[in-house]
Amino acid sequence: GPRVPKLSAEAAYWAGAALAAARRDGDALVLTADRRVGQTFAATWAGLSHDLLGVRPALAFSADELSQEARLPLAGLEDFIGRLDLKADAPRPPAPRGVGANPVWKTAFLKGLVDASAEFRRDPELHLAPLGDHLRRSAEKLFASLALTPRANEDGSLSLLGQEAVEKYYAEVGADNMKLRDQMKAFFGREGASGTVEAAATAEGTPAPSPAPAAQAPKRGRRRRGRRGGRARAAAQGAPQAAEAAAPSAPAPAEPTT
Repeated sequence: GPRVPKLSAEAAYWAGAALAAARRDGDALVLTADRRVGQTFAATWAGLSHDLLGVRPALAFSADELSQEARLPLAGLEDFIGRLDLKADAPRPPAPRGVGANPVWKTAFLKGLVDASAEFRRDPELHLAPLGDHLRRSAEKLFASLALTPRANEDGSLSLLGQEAVEKYYAEVGADNMKLRDQMKAFFGREGASGTVEAAATAEGTPAPSPAPAAQAPKRGRRRRGRRGGRARAAAQGAPQAAEAAAPSAPAPAEPTT
């Protein structure tokens, strides 16, 4: 059933994504992931919600199939969501105060916020969708704690620009959004920071890939033993004939095929 999680890196990541891309809708919290950030991120967040809160959000595509939604029922979680200050028809709140008490939590919150709102562009650039004044200022402070300075755009969005800045973010923070992670890995040619969340897209979205089985080495020892066994059997079969001195020119029996 519903449970309130303790503050952790995973909980901070979940909250960052929720504040960036979720909204209150009656008795549910709904996170929307479109093609810009990758539709499968809704399933990733749904899996993490189940691990942390004991409740699995329902997944559904929009009518035009351009986005996927994860709908989290709030029964039993009202106080927890209330502490995040997420309210219907209200500006997005700043980062929760408790996040700043631990540098790992700060980084995890920023990662969740970026994973849920950012698009990777090959300039390179991380372009964050408009977050509202309160959350945007929180994001700028979190970037600053990593010695990164995003550009504030006129439409309220943020842009982390340039090879050095984006690669530094990738190396120190990384991404758990599968689309964003794969794009940066392909661009920079290596893995980024390890993930803070192991939740994968569930069967309702895209299942996490299973590792390919290791190729087995040829069992040469067994084949050698088989050949030796074949020769031994041939010798045993030929023994009665070898004892017959009157037939020295008799052909040896064929070696069994192994």
